[in-house]
Amino acid sequence: MNISLPKKFRFQEDGFEAYIDSNNNLVMTRTGFEKIMYALTYAMKGDKVCHYCGNPFGDFDRSLDHQYPRDFGGISIPNNLVPCCRDCNERKSNMNAQEFYEYELIKSDPIKVEQFMEDLYRKRDEFRKTFGVILPFEWYSLKSDYNVLAPITSQDAYKSNKQYTRISDLYETYHRICRPVVVTKNDVVVDGFLALMFAKNNGQKDEIPFIRLDNVIAI
Repeated sequence: MNISLPKKFRFQEDGFEAYIDSNNNLVMTRTGFEKIMYALTYAMKGDKVCHYCGNPFGDFDRSLDHQYPRDFGGISIPNNLVPCCRDCNERKSNMNAQEFYEYELIKSDPIKVEQFMEDLYRKRDEFRKTFGVILPFEWYSLKSDYNVLAPITSQDAYKSNKQYTRISDLYETYHRICRPVVVTKNDVVVDGFLALMFAKNNGQKDEIPFIRLDNVIAI
């Protein structure tokens, strides 16, 4: 997939760097992926008005929301991020954008809310058992080929990570890896490293969700 990009963008902070090249690719350092994506989103979508309620916000009340939540595989790219106030972000919780809009319409009716949440949990379980992630199908593919460039780290360093434990727990429940591995145009892993390591460590040949950013190059 291609991420949304402006015509011009240059970012340099804390040793991280990114810019748009002459072929309309985002060229970025291998580390700092999320920080660069946040800066890119604010540059494209502004940082003054909430996407959901339309109210202005200041620096203290500003946040970025993952329209498809990270809990279900949502990644930090401009296609999935919107500026919003903290109140809307907290109320949305781990619903996706469409679910949140539907919830807002019925939130004053306890009976409808109860049925809505029951249906929501059921659909989530079905998706996780089948695909692992809950994302638009055009964003990802299921692959068993793990031949990508990933950072090298010691086993002990990441196996104690809470995210790694979460990936393991979800696998025990759904028999799927429920977090995507994100790679650039030149096959460098920029997100989902722990999901990749879990698959490799457990000798899994299951298909796992891969998102390839076809207009991003890591250097």
